[in-house]
Amino acid sequence: MEGVNADIMQSGLQRLWAKRQGTILSHMHEIRDEILDQGQCASSYDNQPTDGELLGDGVKSRNEARYMEKELADTSDPEKISVPSAFNSLTTANLKNSDWSIEETSVVNLDGADLNDFPAKYSVPLLRPYEFAAVGVWIHPNIVPGFKYKVRPIENKERTRFLFDNRALELMSIGRGYSRRLTFEASPGLLNDNENYFWTDSMPSGYAFQVHVVSVGDNFTVFDANNVAVATIEVTKIPNAQREVDHEVVKNGEVRKNVEVSMLCKVDWFYKEDSSAITPVTGIAVASKLPRGSAKLIKILDASIGFIPCRGYTLIPGVDDKQRQLVLNGRSIGDAPTMYTMTGLEPYELPVIGTYVDPRIMPGFHYKVRPTGHKDYLFEGNALQLVNIGMGYGKRMTFKPDSHNLNNNTNFFWSDSYPEGYGFEPQAVFCGMKFDVMNDTQRIGEATVFRSDNPQIEDQQCIVKGTTGVTVTKYIHVDVTCQVMLKSDKSDNESHSVRVSGTAVVVKYSKQNESKLLYIDNVGLSSKLNLGLCANKKAKTTPKEELPPGSLLKDINGIEWEIQNIIGSGGFGYVYCGTKYKARTKTEYAIKTENMESGPLFVERMFYLKNVKEEDVKKWITIKKLKELPLPRFYGFGSTIHNDNKYRFIVIEKFDKDLEAFLQTVSDSLLLGAVINIVRQIIDALEFIHECGYVHWDIKCQNIFIGKKPKNNHVYLGDFGMVTKYKTEDVKPDKKCANNGTLNYIALDGHLGMHTRRGDLESLMYNGLEWLKIKLPWKNLTLPKTIKSKSYFETMNLIYNLEPAEKPDYALLKKLLKQYKTEKLSSK
Repeated sequence: MEGVNADIMQSGLQRLWAKRQGTILSHMHEIRDEILDQGQCASSYDNQPTDGELLGDGVKSRNEARYMEKELADTSDPEKISVPSAFNSLTTANLKNSDWSIEETSVVNLDGADLNDFPAKYSVPLLRPYEFAAVGVWIHPNIVPGFKYKVRPIENKERTRFLFDNRALELMSIGRGYSRRLTFEASPGLLNDNENYFWTDSMPSGYAFQVHVVSVGDNFTVFDANNVAVATIEVTKIPNAQREVDHEVVKNGEVRKNVEVSMLCKVDWFYKEDSSAITPVTGIAVASKLPRGSAKLIKILDASIGFIPCRGYTLIPGVDDKQRQLVLNGRSIGDAPTMYTMTGLEPYELPVIGTYVDPRIMPGFHYKVRPTGHKDYLFEGNALQLVNIGMGYGKRMTFKPDSHNLNNNTNFFWSDSYPEGYGFEPQAVFCGMKFDVMNDTQRIGEATVFRSDNPQIEDQQCIVKGTTGVTVTKYIHVDVTCQVMLKSDKSDNESHSVRVSGTAVVVKYSKQNESKLLYIDNVGLSSKLNLGLCANKKAKTTPKEELPPGSLLKDINGIEWEIQNIIGSGGFGYVYCGTKYKARTKTEYAIKTENMESGPLFVERMFYLKNVKEEDVKKWITIKKLKELPLPRFYGFGSTIHNDNKYRFIVIEKFDKDLEAFLQTVSDSLLLGAVINIVRQIIDALEFIHECGYVHWDIKCQNIFIGKKPKNNHVYLGDFGMVTKYKTEDVKPDKKCANNGTLNYIALDGHLGMHTRRGDLESLMYNGLEWLKIKLPWKNLTLPKTIKSKSYFETMNLIYNLEPAEKPDYALLKKLLKQYKTEKLSSK
């Protein structure tokens, strides 16, 4: 192709590019345009200079031009990939001139002949020093299959935009021919339908490649200059680009790259107590790729750690717990001022060595014990209850005796018996334990634990000192395998093998010798069974510890509220009975708390503050001619700190019981008149909520409360942790919002992800049917009773016929139901 006119070559490339975009790559091009139009750019690279900024500073641009020229033209090492001197086509004639023109150096001229390929010539905008170009037949030799790259179209835009949803993907192959297809690793689940590819001539100005050898989530073991492990780190953020500084191909075809990396890491020092701090880390990452397979990160050399950097560390990928060293000082726990170094302790094990016994190890709880450095556990691998911790230099650790050896207990040892120390692993769940499987409040099966060999990790310990003694609560992460038997309408029960993980809450009360497992919270299931069991569960964000009785909470108005006792718990956290501190009358209030990391109580607080103002409520009652608004009264809110954990709280009206507790005292269904009385009152509450612009979206008997005498025939709708704004026009399904709420009572709109006023009313009517013991067809219940109520179903039909954005006629709904006599709630 020698002698081909450059203009003809350029126009030919333009035609080919246009043709390919219009046919073969049309789908890819639409996806790319959609990504760019939506502004999906690399947030972690937003702090990098744009192309315009790079060219705006003459000195900086000159340095980068020289750097790129050196990178592209370095042929000093015969074993390195040879790059011909034609890369010097970068215009540098006036580099030494102080009046250096930006226009003269803003492009790089590339020639395919320099790579022994087609002699096609391209003009590419000046790239950043850590980027390599690919355009047409010209692909930079440092772009090698097997390595990961972030790829961006070379465009004159202010923000950097990357392909593949801003991900760094492994380059799988480089095609051949006049235009090269670059294929990257497929997205998960799309191996046979891989769309992660493009042709190098799809963009006229080409693509810029950034090598990527370290990723967020990578773990390393840190070794000092003496090759002693001193810490472990986890990469949490990579704020800057990774800059390739050396590329080498050795004789056996292995490709080695040295890459400058800068990252933020969670550092866990073995010798320091203030571990797990987020710290900057820099170094030179060494990656290698053999002729076959993917590139692997070998190590990070000359690493610097810290804001005032400590240098000379080497980072090896992976965490080797056998290298883990722990320095213990008895003075830190109020014991003898002895110091010990333990090696090989697992991260989830609690240390015991010499005079030192970790204060988290407490009698009454169960532990598996392993001598450090050994694989085998004591007591034949069984987890035994710790009975007593002795005193003195060598503390006797006594465990519960075997059932056949009560009078000759051999289950004990001294803390200094083994010079390397012991590791204690807490145990909350054991093989053979049985649990009820609950769907909301209904028992639908039983789970039996048959494997519990995964480590059980203590997350937190809470100690509450009261007048009767000390109560200790432990929160232990468990990961076990269960055999689950579910009830079925068929004669045979359904059996499932399910992996269950969650947080086990274990409590040892004062004056009791043995701890007790209360429940497993935040349950996750590794099975499709999860859809049936947990789809209706809100994320449970129970605080990690209870606030002790007598605690004082000060709201934003300066009023102090005194905690009395726990009266309930739920998706938001704990509910306490409380009183005003030093008040003349001991009126009881409900105080709801939530860890600051959670959100439902924040939503409920904002709903009260914005909408349930006293003057607005009075005005509403007058307009609607109501006796009262069936919502709990709101008295205050604030935040508090307990044991370094921050909680938000609200104070609302306290009721004696909710409707669920009342229904449990009723041997048969409620009278029809009683159900209609409840439904009509809740319609009043919903009308007010809807008028404020919200839907409740979680109507169930647990959120309906019964008034105190003489208002024990009044009900109140509470728990606004799921209230959501609704639309008054253009209501469309949204899969992201589908199935929010309690699954048994979700309206049809709820399954589609549409928040509507008719959906709240439909959900209420489903609840009413269940209070009448009418069978809901989607529940595995056998409740043969039926109802002959024309008006009830006329009301449901009226709700069904509403348009998604239509405002219900609440008065008409109540009128249809009014023909039945209102009755007081009473049990038969």
